[in-house]
Amino acid sequence: MKKYLMFLSFAFATLFTNGVIANENEEKTEPKKEMSIDVKAPAALIDGQVVTIGEVKEIYDNNQTLQAYPFELVYPRLAEEVVKAKIIKITALKAGADKLPEVQKAVKEQAENIAATFYLINEIKKQETEENLMKAYKEYFKPENEANEIIKKLKKGADFAKLANEVSLDKSSDGGDIGYFKKYELGKELQPFADAAFEIKKGEISKKPVKSFMGYHVIKVEDIKTIEPPAYEEVKNEVIAIFEKHESEKLVNNLIKNANPKFYPLTPEKDAEKTKK
Repeated sequence: MKKYLMFLSFAFATLFTNGVIANENEEKTEPKKEMSIDVKAPAALIDGQVVTIGEVKEIYDNNQTLQAYPFELVYPRLAEEVVKAKIIKITALKAGADKLPEVQKAVKEQAENIAATFYLINEIKKQETEENLMKAYKEYFKPENEANEIIKKLKKGADFAKLANEVSLDKSSDGGDIGYFKKYELGKELQPFADAAFEIKKGEISKKPVKSFMGYHVIKVEDIKTIEPPAYEEVKNEVIAIFEKHESEKLVNNLIKNANPKFYPLTPEKDAEKTKK
């Protein structure tokens, strides 16, 4: 049996339906007007090289998670991350790392991977007709109330495995049973699902549907098992990965400290115009 560093894991059965439902009672507020930003203004200065606000904004515009927050709110932290990446690149190029055979090989492989990705994207786009999209919508997006109806049936004594086989969109499991898992091994996108499962007692069912990026889940915890900590040799590779991550963070922090970058505040466009005049 595979052993984990985490001491608690769950065996559970799950069935879910997909759907997005709007809250009709949700208070409607006027969206805030975006600040007009001078994208050519400096965000930071590193070893004589300017990082513009536009470079930071580009990262923001390509990240949907970040866009949940106003740009001016995430700007300081995001600018630090952009500068950190730039310092590592500058240091690596000065050291001639781009000339290393393994780097040249990786660049070639990366170019091939990018070409393959764009080929697939272009081919998939050809299939994105309104007819196909509507078919996908009907197949994957079922409302939350369907999951609530399933919970009601289960409370009345319906068989979980039978229901899972009948209505779950996850056809990879038998009766919804997907075995044991530890709390943080399912990935960030399924963390709400894992968090909910760890709150449910053995033999019980989730009181309400649990939403993740996959849709709505109804969870039943079949068993809770305590797993003994693994021997060092069994997890040595994981220990190495953790050690290297910490050492990498220390190295990057030292590079930033030595580079001593100068940061600039976010510059609204009107202020930039005044400065020019």
